[in-house]
Amino acid sequence: MRTHDNFYFIFIKKLVVISLVAHLTPRIASATPANKISHPNVIVIYTDDQGYGDASCFNKDSQFVTPNIDRLAQEGVLFTDGHCSDTVCTPSRYGLLTGRYSWRTELKRGVFQAERPCLIPDQRMTIASFLREHGYQTAMVGKWHLGMDFPGTRTTRDWSQPVLDMPLDKGFDYFWGIPASMNYGVLAWFEGRFAKVPPTEYTSKKPNKIAIDDYRIMPPYEKLASVKDANTSGNFSGKLEVAPDFIDISCLDRFTTQSIEWMRQRNTDKPFFLYLPYTSPHKPVIPMDRFRGQGEAGAYGEFMIETDWHVGRILDFLEEEEISEDTFILFTSDNGPETTWKKRKELFQHASNGPYREGKRSIYEGGHRVPFIVRWPAGIVSPGRISSSPVCQTDLFATLAEIVGDSLPNNAGEDSQSFLPALTQATIVDRVPMINHSSRGEFAIRDKQWKLVMGSTKKRKQELYDLSNDPGETHNLLETQSERAVALQQKLTRIVRSGRSTQGNPVPNDTPYWDDLFWMTEAEYQQPDQAIQSVEKKTKIHRLASTRRSVFDAFAYINRLPEVPYEDESSEDFSGRIFGRLANQEGRILLKSPPGMSNLAYEGFKTFIQYEGDQRVGNCAACHTLPDFTDGRSHNVQPGMAKVPTTSLRNLNKSAQALRKIIDQKINYAKIKQNGDAPKISDLYSTIQLDQNDVTALVAFIKLLQDVPEQTFRQLILDSKVFDPSGTPE
Repeated sequence: MRTHDNFYFIFIKKLVVISLVAHLTPRIASATPANKISHPNVIVIYTDDQGYGDASCFNKDSQFVTPNIDRLAQEGVLFTDGHCSDTVCTPSRYGLLTGRYSWRTELKRGVFQAERPCLIPDQRMTIASFLREHGYQTAMVGKWHLGMDFPGTRTTRDWSQPVLDMPLDKGFDYFWGIPASMNYGVLAWFEGRFAKVPPTEYTSKKPNKIAIDDYRIMPPYEKLASVKDANTSGNFSGKLEVAPDFIDISCLDRFTTQSIEWMRQRNTDKPFFLYLPYTSPHKPVIPMDRFRGQGEAGAYGEFMIETDWHVGRILDFLEEEEISEDTFILFTSDNGPETTWKKRKELFQHASNGPYREGKRSIYEGGHRVPFIVRWPAGIVSPGRISSSPVCQTDLFATLAEIVGDSLPNNAGEDSQSFLPALTQATIVDRVPMINHSSRGEFAIRDKQWKLVMGSTKKRKQELYDLSNDPGETHNLLETQSERAVALQQKLTRIVRSGRSTQGNPVPNDTPYWDDLFWMTEAEYQQPDQAIQSVEKKTKIHRLASTRRSVFDAFAYINRLPEVPYEDESSEDFSGRIFGRLANQEGRILLKSPPGMSNLAYEGFKTFIQYEGDQRVGNCAACHTLPDFTDGRSHNVQPGMAKVPTTSLRNLNKSAQALRKIIDQKINYAKIKQNGDAPKISDLYSTIQLDQNDVTALVAFIKLLQDVPEQTFRQLILDSKVFDPSGTPE
């Protein structure tokens, strides 16, 4: 950097810092208080590997200035004790979107690659699906990194087929972005379920000469990757699938431009939710030429300055559209800084981790304490405040639920606590204990200023820190505060076992005991779902999980139907929720014959889930509950017989004639029950009122519960069309 440029940078930096001190000091004057609960627009700007010290409003000694991120703080609330839910990409993104710690899932350590079943199952409520049910338009633009189901294998791709198990299936109406980090395949620009240009070429990471220990993803690319180079998992000796038009340096610009374009084309009569996960400052560190030479922290600082500039583009658009006042913006990062922070501190005297210990992947504060700013002019009192309230990214879900005036179901947002009072009342939130988790599977529990680090399976050495007096975690107080450590361990055990950290009924984690819970035995871990699992084994429920591939599943997939009832939700209420969703889908019904959802089968589906109060009452779903089409229980179903388990209707492999005979028998048993001749038959039979036309329609529907080949399933989705379900059944 030239001398006069360096002087200019320092001068400007001092001005900005002086301004920040003034703005960030709590003041009596305030923005318009949130006297009413509204439905603000919501934008989550999610950076990648940005440390606590990588914004000038968090770091007075920062070697670069971030005026737009600083503006968010000046006009909102800067949280000094904000945390991601884990210390690497995939689990933190899961926690943000679901309000649930990711270690409760199958992902106990590390991250996902691009291609694998999504960590968020379709039945798991997300912020996007919740807000969509409350009238929001929802979009995700940027880096996903939670798993996708690509068509075929690396050697048998058919990019004319749709991508499944991806953002459009997790509550988002619109998706534009890339599947994962750029050190994983597949690299292409995706819009909806398709790559705009298919990733039909291959590449290896190229050296990035401007950054510390870094790489590039840029042409030239290879046309072929030899099959003999592929191992059993499909990886080609480090080669990545890449589209001919893909280049790493374009990500930030394309994500921002596409976000603005989507917002510009939005329905202005409805609020929107935009999830914008950037790829910076994660490797590759690739600032555009216009930002080279800025700041005093090398290419990394330049990359952060570019990131800040794109944040400014978003803010400018909101101002142009005159929607800035009632737009809720959360700015935060998925974890602490990459290990290159050490060299950066040595070379440039820039501390990406701020005053905290370690960085990305670590259980210590530098791994999970991240920038955390909320700007919402219409809802925040005394903007420009610094808040010491402890907050976690999992808390966003409950906060938004409180803003729109609703509560979360018992089986959603289990680790989410609203921090709305910190925004609207300027109070310190008394948060429930927060669980920290590292990429190596290590646990820590934080309760007020106390943090207990549990150690690892290899080094089971506990550490206890008082963060109020020792934020750098340098003095282990375990020996002098052993009773406090025991109490914290007991709280951690309870939170792990109960499946939640917030108030509510216990819910199951997704897996049995795992080794990282070394401080408790497998017997101590016993979960509240043990009895449920036992019933499922006895009744031999047919579970396809993410591999369900029937015509009905394609129909439900396209129309985004609810898959499973909420906790304590009756079958009637669940059926009503499905009816409501269908009514809002404007006839978007899968039609492809053969096979496909015909008008007749659609009538059968409605009859199947209809209950007392409807003209034709099947009430079949009372026992054959979706998605497995069995409730896993036993019922008295015919006179003089003992209770029998409910059979799953999936893959029955019965002819239409045989199905008709079974349904006719059920109708006869219902008539006997209704006449009072068989009081021991289940009361559920009292509501069944079906004629032969209903039977014909039910048979047509049940036949759609037979699995089809995966290629057929994908083609059904690809070829889905809109038809009028009120038309004459075939």
